[in-house]
Amino acid sequence: ILAKLGINTKLIERDKEKCEKIAESLPHTLVINGDGTNIDLLKAEGIETIDGFVAVTGFDEDNLLVALLAKHLGTKKVIAKVDRTNYIPILEKIGVDAVVNPRITTASAILRFIRRGKIISLTLLKEGEAEVIELIVSPHSKIINKPLKKANLPQDTIIGAIVRKDEVIIPHGDDIIQPDDKIIIFALSSDIKKIEKIFDGGEK
Repeated sequence: ILAKLGINTKLIERDKEKCEKIAESLPHTLVINGDGTNIDLLKAEGIETIDGFVAVTGFDEDNLLVALLAKHLGTKKVIAKVDRTNYIPILEKIGVDAVVNPRITTASAILRFIRRGKIISLTLLKEGEAEVIELIVSPHSKIINKPLKKANLPQDTIIGAIVRKDEVIIPHGDDIIQPDDKIIIFALSSDIKKIEKIFDGGEK
């Protein structure tokens, strides 16, 4: 996929046999047999000049170390995978641009599937205590043609943006919601059901 987009990709793998298999599967990727935590190797491959670096080894500690090295050596964007959620704040503090946690990602996908209405994306925050949802307003929603300040949303809910066709609106209390608007919402997980009912037309 990256090759089709014209993005040059390098992949570092310690296991020589895995390198050979990866090279066969990804003919447009430069596969390097080496240790991704080796500073000399990273410098030799020009890590300070690359646009993005992704640390996805099977070990959280290695990913944390390599992400730190990449940021220290000047990589523009760094992404790291960690399984232990208590590492996420550490990675954020050292300047890692994005952290991927398989458990949270999987939970988000499951919740998106089981949620009602026209939710098109969902992300968990603070280990599931809060959520960011992106939804499309139903034509039957009770919130249509009402100012946001009268929407009766839960107290800690924040409407981050309204996307209307090609226009992005930073909302205020007097803004009016229209059918098929795309809404970005920050809310506590405990309030999501009520929010869904309001935007999907189920609020009484």
